[in-house]
Order: sequence, then C-alpha cells, then structure tokens
Amino acid sequence: MGNDVVAAEVADQEFERFVEAMDLDLDESEMNEADLSSFLDNKRKLTRAMRRGLLTVDEKGQLVYTPQLGNQEPLTFHEPTGASVIAMDNKKAGRDVAKMYATMADMTHTNEARFSRMEWRDLKVCVAITTLFLA
Repeated sequence: MGNDVVAAEVADQEFERFVEAMDLDLDESEMNEADLSSFLDNKRKLTRAMRRGLLTVDEKGQLVYTPQLGNQEPLTFHEPTGASVIAMDNKKAGRDVAKMYATMADMTHTNEARFSRMEWRDLKVCVAITTLFLA
C-alpha cells in the first residue's frame, strides 16, 4: 500500500517479537472459530499500524502507538499487572467500554480521558492491543 513504510514481513516479525516478549498464549490451533476470527482481526489491525509506522515494538517488547489525530504523544502499552485488571472492577456491571478504557489507562500509565477523546482510527488500534492481553 502507498502508506506503508515498513515491509509486511517485518511487521509480522515484530508482531511475533511482541507476542514472545509478552509471553502471550496465542496458539491459533487451540482457538475456536470465534476466537480465531477475533485474533486475526486484531493482528491485522496491529500489523497494518506497524506497516504504516504508527506502531512499534520497543526494546522491552512493549508496543508503542503514536496516534494519527488529536494528542499525538506516543502511548506505551506496558505489560498489564493485576492492577490493570482490577481497574475494571471499579466500573459498574455492563459498562464494558468504561472497563476497557480503565484497563488501557492503567497499561499506558495515562488516564481514561485520553481514550475517550481519541478518534476511532486510533482507538481501534489501542483496543486491539488491549484485547490481545485480555484474551
């Protein structure tokens, strides 16, 4: 594609480096059809962002995303901790978006407002990253 600055093969290798560094259990052969479809969709979003130069893997294997619009300060997605998961408990039942934002805020050491103001083109990448950790 015209917007690509990183080769597809390199993006795939970087994705695998991230998965390995974060010790994510993403064995496609063990996934049911729905989980596999969701995983492949999230992987596609992330490798596309990598190809476009918006998403990188740092020396610790953490993903760093630079939003395209609004606040373009890069966001580092640190490996979640127990506190990242507990952040969801502070939200009422049924408030799934608020729970996702709370988790993302904890992982990125920012605040929920950062994500509530984010345009969808950037937010969908952040959600895809977080979803991989929570799978």
